[in-house]
Amino acid sequence: MAHLLMINADSYRPGINEIGDVVNIRDDNHVYDPNELERFDELKITNVTQKELIDALRSYNPERAAYRMPTTLRNRWSLDEPEHKYVWYKASESKWYFREVKPKYRFSLKNISTEQKQLLEEIEQGTLATLSICRAAFLFKASEIPENQVECTDIN
Repeated sequence: MAHLLMINADSYRPGINEIGDVVNIRDDNHVYDPNELERFDELKITNVTQKELIDALRSYNPERAAYRMPTTLRNRWSLDEPEHKYVWYKASESKWYFREVKPKYRFSLKNISTEQKQLLEEIEQGTLATLSICRAAFLFKASEIPENQVECTDIN
């Protein structure tokens, strides 16, 4: 079972974090301090270990580094070295965008529905079903920041 700690009203700091931001992902055997549980919301996800959840989120994470190759013909963005910036991929549009602003926490569950939360906490289901619910519920935060909406046309 994976345990998640998320920002709640007590730990919310405007401009720094948002309610629902995922702060920590731990395995079932981790015991949280009572102070942590007072300041954060806890979500227990059945049938998935910490490693499985983190691996699934890494594969879902649309962000990577892009590199500009200096050439005499033209200065073009590519996925090889030296100068680099971070870009993220928006699958619904099949486009790459520059990530200019990095949020403090990478993922959020602020839009998780009550039904999704109940499924994750209570129902014994297969690992693949649990991970698919997690992918649907997790929000990649960099995609919401207006400064991160500049399209990287050389990669697209």
